Amino acid sequence: MDSNFRRQAYQFLLTCELEGWLDPSRGLLKAKPCQPPPRGGREKKARASVTLERGSVTLELEMEQHKPSRLQKDVAAILSEMQIEFVEEFIDERSGYSLDLLLRDKRTAIEVDGPSHFIVGTHIPLGKTVMKHRHMQQLGFDLRILPYWEWDQLKGKEQKKEYIRRLLTSTPSVILL
Repeated sequence: MDSNFRRQAYQFLLTCELEGWLDPSRGLLKAKPCQPPPRGGREKKARASVTLERGSVTLELEMEQHKPSRLQKDVAAILSEMQIEFVEEFIDERSGYSLDLLLRDKRTAIEVDGPSHFIVGTHIPLGKTVMKHRHMQQLGFDLRILPYWEWDQLKGKEQKKEYIRRLLTSTPSVILL
């Protein structure tokens, strides 16, 4: 099976478990965290191994952990200036997903969605982006979505800090379930 098929099968099985269509007590999904990419290295992606088990069937899936984008690094720099503690590229062991920025409470996550998360020329998120957001919300994360076009309109650090304050104190992003 090619990696794209395995990734889609994984997302399907995760959806089945989170929707209650499969018995979660059977331990369907197990994710093994990976190490973050080496600092200053040329390697852009690290790997996380996700093991899917159902009865006698075991499927190993390599998940890629991406190096933070320039946009994500900018958001992280503002959070640091605001003295908000966070972990960048946190791998959730239950799902295998990487969260862009997980705050200290281990519940609130900021997903920095750049242009590659949207249909070209629109503000409509891709299916894989919607699915990830939905899964993370179902797993109990207080997900805050930061779309690139809103961040790009901000001028200077003070506007960016105010945006982050509003993002973190507003009602959580709503994902249609």
